[in-house]
Amino acid sequence: MTYFAGRSEYQVYRQSAPGAARRLIGRHAVAWPRYMHSFGITGHYAVLAEFPLVVNPLRLLLGGRPFIENYRWEPERGTRAIVFDLRDGGVRGVYETAACFAFHHVNAWEDSEHSGDLVLDMCAYDDASVIGALYLDRLRAGQRVPLARPTRYRIDLRSGRVAVERLTDEALELPRIAYDRCNGRGYRFAYGVGAVDGRDDDFANKLVKLDTTTGETLTWSQADCYPGEPVFVPDPHGAAEDDGVVLSVVLDSTAQSSLLLALDARTFGVLARVQAPHIIPFGFHGLFTTHT
Repeated sequence: MTYFAGRSEYQVYRQSAPGAARRLIGRHAVAWPRYMHSFGITGHYAVLAEFPLVVNPLRLLLGGRPFIENYRWEPERGTRAIVFDLRDGGVRGVYETAACFAFHHVNAWEDSEHSGDLVLDMCAYDDASVIGALYLDRLRAGQRVPLARPTRYRIDLRSGRVAVERLTDEALELPRIAYDRCNGRGYRFAYGVGAVDGRDDDFANKLVKLDTTTGETLTWSQADCYPGEPVFVPDPHGAAEDDGVVLSVVLDSTAQSSLLLALDARTFGVLARVQAPHIIPFGFHGLFTTHT
């Protein structure tokens, strides 16, 4: 979390189980806090991606504006990855790369085959203009919405170098993986929403499966249909990472109702679709779980 004050800081907490008390394990002081929506985690590290969307904490107190409108895009500051060591809470290092912006991390892991490089995959934008583009009045006016591209940041923890690689030119947001199997570990497949023909004037109108090792993609789309964030449900008897089903609640704007779509996660072929009698509002970051 970000603690806003005269001396602001980022704070990392550990929670051993749902409902348990959280415990502060690390902190990092910062003069100009930056916007963060999510973070990466591996077996040994927590990674905070600091984009150059910054705020003077006094603005939050005195500005009298909505929270996000107090932030300023300052690309000359670049993007920084602050790596916390989860074993002792110390900052392993701060690693710099070119300015970018992201809401969502896809995954992060330590690559033992490359000297323990820290790999961070994010749905990256060139800048933070997507925030303003998502205001309802601007969407209704037909303003174009920037698209995120899955991008890999490979951090050499020894030298401090950061290599940047776009995984595909296909747009992808609201990413999901085989979470129980791959979160914080090396992985191959990611699922998300994309844009038909890469158009930014009618976004989030298809589902995408990305093979991060080859850059190849599989997609599903239907005219006038807008899928919500996909949820990967693993086959309990499956051996492969993509053995399972991808679920998405899809708005059918022609029928003026929603449907639950089930895709074979391997082939992206349709397994089933269940039509609802009404529209189901979009929900973000839903989680399939066996826990109650």
